[in-house]
Amino acid sequence: MKPAVFDMVRKMDINNIELQLALQCAPVIAGIKISNLLIIKTETLFLVLDILKSSHFCYFLLKKDIDQTVILLYNPEKMQEYLGQKRVAAFLQQLGYEDCSSGRVLSVFRMRYLNYRGNLQEFPHEMGVLLGYPVEDVTGFMKNEGRDFLYTGYWKVYKNLAEKIPLFRSYELVKEQQIQMIAEGIQMSEIIRWYGFIISQIPRSKLRGMT
Repeated sequence: MKPAVFDMVRKMDINNIELQLALQCAPVIAGIKISNLLIIKTETLFLVLDILKSSHFCYFLLKKDIDQTVILLYNPEKMQEYLGQKRVAAFLQQLGYEDCSSGRVLSVFRMRYLNYRGNLQEFPHEMGVLLGYPVEDVTGFMKNEGRDFLYTGYWKVYKNLAEKIPLFRSYELVKEQQIQMIAEGIQMSEIIRWYGFIISQIPRSKLRGMT
């Protein structure tokens, strides 16, 4: 994040839910990433749902307690398309997923995630593909136990670094853009509609290369 934008964030209310959406989920909101985790105070959940109610995004509740809620915010069409790719589906099947439809995968993953948070099982590495990470980086992380990576950005990169550096930069760019828009008083619901309009003008063939 650029120093000027970082200073801008410091002056803002860090608990503002619209700012948190930008900080945690900007690439998804901009349409260049399949999904992101959103970790918020439970008392602000209703605000998130109100912002998303007229959008094309879906949310999946992974964990909720009195203080904190963990949500997977995702684009349903892109999620199903990604999970349906042969290499991704094969990886999930190796981890015990018999049905690779997004609804079924998310339901099984939530159980495994809750077991992990409750110290009942190891970390569920399939979270990586649910966040849209390339399979080669998820398997590289597993094989190397998180070590010996080429680069760390939005995830740890093990292959094809030249392709991922520009992708990470684009994620940071839209994050900075959204922070600036919020600082100017633009509501997140308006930001979502604006990106939706921009995306609607882009040919579908080009969109595939953006996620």
